[in-house]
Amino acid sequence: MPPGSNLIVATPDGRPPKPDPFGLEARFHYDDEDEDFLNSVVRSFGEDPEDIRITLHQMTELGMIGARRIQVAAVESGIDPDTARAEIEAAAKAGWYGDIPLTQAIDDAGGVVAGLGRARLVELLDATIAASEAEAARVTEWLASNEALNNPRDLREITEAELTDCDPGLSQCGRLGCVSAARQGTRRSRDRLIELVADIPAALRRS
Repeated sequence: MPPGSNLIVATPDGRPPKPDPFGLEARFHYDDEDEDFLNSVVRSFGEDPEDIRITLHQMTELGMIGARRIQVAAVESGIDPDTARAEIEAAAKAGWYGDIPLTQAIDDAGGVVAGLGRARLVELLDATIAASEAEAARVTEWLASNEALNNPRDLREITEAELTDCDPGLSQCGRLGCVSAARQGTRRSRDRLIELVADIPAALRRS
């Protein structure tokens, strides 16, 4: 949002939306780096590299989301990056098709990455999960404390003047909304950035 802008949230009935608890679970808040790395690992053996679909079971219950941190720890311990990557990819493939936790698959393979020790591998996975828990908690706190979100305008009360002062755009929920330019140097009224929420996103559905 441009500096100096004032965000006003509007809902169809003026009542504040409430987060869906399911969407606030830690497993939906893994670091982007961890998810991107896992995607690249799975592409190395996926049947269709352009259609990779990683399930929550594979990420969380099989612990594959810890792949990046294991790679980083392996390299920091002196293991050649390409060697570490190849072993992690092989272990991920074995875990993927055999429904085996990544840490176990690495340990079973007995390669140089396994030399980190099973306890260290589990510790790295735990750190990945802890980071997602911290992010989930941060998002939960932000939703609970966001003044605009918790005190929305009634969409029916938005005036024509406010609508006229907006440029057409898309709201975060994907429906046609209204977002002001709020550019520096424009007339003062355009310092207001208004987003009309025509449909509450899944993460903010009422419970």
